[in-house]
Amino acid sequence: MPTQQGVEILDRPPLQYWTLALVRLGLHELDPLTLRLVQACVTLATALLVWWYAAAFLSQVGALAAGLCFATFGHVFDLGRRIETDGLFALLVVASLLVWHRLWTTGRSRALVWLAGGALAGLAALTKGIQAPVAFFGASFLWLLWAGRGGALPRLSTLCGPLAFVAVVAVWQVPCLLREGWEGFAATWWSSGAERYATDFSLSSLLMHVLEFPVRVAGATMPWSPLLLGLALDRSWRRDPVHGPLLRFLACGCAAVFVPVWISIYGHQRYTMPMYPLLAVLCGVVVDRATRPEARALVVRGLTVWYRVLAVLLAAFAVVLLVITVAGDAFTHRNARALAQPWPLLVVLLACAGLVLRLVWRGDARRPLVPLVALAALLALTANGPVVNFQAATFVDVGPKIRAFRATLPADTKLVSFEPMHHKFVYWYERRIPILPKPATAADLPADVDLVAVHLGRGQQPDLPFAWDEVARFSMDRREKGEPYEVVVVLRPRR
Repeated sequence: MPTQQGVEILDRPPLQYWTLALVRLGLHELDPLTLRLVQACVTLATALLVWWYAAAFLSQVGALAAGLCFATFGHVFDLGRRIETDGLFALLVVASLLVWHRLWTTGRSRALVWLAGGALAGLAALTKGIQAPVAFFGASFLWLLWAGRGGALPRLSTLCGPLAFVAVVAVWQVPCLLREGWEGFAATWWSSGAERYATDFSLSSLLMHVLEFPVRVAGATMPWSPLLLGLALDRSWRRDPVHGPLLRFLACGCAAVFVPVWISIYGHQRYTMPMYPLLAVLCGVVVDRATRPEARALVVRGLTVWYRVLAVLLAAFAVVLLVITVAGDAFTHRNARALAQPWPLLVVLLACAGLVLRLVWRGDARRPLVPLVALAALLALTANGPVVNFQAATFVDVGPKIRAFRATLPADTKLVSFEPMHHKFVYWYERRIPILPKPATAADLPADVDLVAVHLGRGQQPDLPFAWDEVARFSMDRREKGEPYEVVVVLRPRR
């Protein structure tokens, strides 16, 4: 298990931590750039997996569209570069579903199919927990029943799936259980998700969540989620021998991921990230069908209009950035001024926006390759250029401040805490911060303690049994909000 300040972290299984540990041991120290690159590789692997799967059922244009749509979903631009467990978890969950389904449709040995899917689902469970088996077994069983293949479920080969899942999880779970006991077992599998299924909720809160959550997920998968309307406008896919079974499986996968989060008032759209690759394949189906000679004119016209609207919006955003950059100090609001961009980036962005407008306006949905690639490239440039610059200007960059403070301290300074500290402070301080029992009196404080770190919320004061002087204060908020919601205060006890 990973530890922080010498205390084991039992909030989830450890595969994400193992991945980072292997990177640190074999490749490079876990500095911010390395962490970003690790997550970028995970996101790229997911996009390639989507392309590989879609290529078995769609044309080359449809498969490429599926991969591009996933890589350029708005939420993927954000989570796809954060060291959260959602990225690796989504990769492994969707790998279990897509590998299983593609092997099944190619007529491979049923035992091999279930072994592959169950093992990948086990790795996903070792990343984040019980959502993985619910998604994999729920989707696969539901699809077999819907497809009229329920007779395949009671066979011995089907048992290979659950057995592979249990075997992969047991490699870690059995020794962990022997060491941590049932209490540690419950904390590992349930602590991070228990609050999402709490019982103390009101019916009105649940109803509001059920109504607004699909809208939030649709917003998280912009700008491509509107393409899914094409499936409603052209229902001939139901009779298609390839697209019909494919869409039914994707619907089962989306339901198995979406519904458990949807019915919980604590569900967040990022918990549905394993569904994003499935939605991307659905977008690829719409693009694929629009390229066919028999495609409905309404679908073709709708896709063409959306490509042009998206190109205009991106170009308009580039013009807004130009105005703000030129106006400079005319904007007094901090967030508005943060949108000002470096001139080289702005020139490239405006030139690319003009080129994309030209390419998209001359194309249509029957020949979508050039418009799609152009729009995806412009989306990537916008999200990883101006948007990241805006975040860098408005987010709290506490790391250099903590490092500068640590550099002022003698090497033998002993900084302790009486409870686990905020993870960002521990990461940037880069020295061991022991956790000591909170002293009952001033006399109980060990004589070798030089400094004490305390994690406080807004308006809170340190509750300590000894006199102290404040040495430093660091905001742990992500964004500047005036008075911080969370701070870490470093105190020097008065001897």
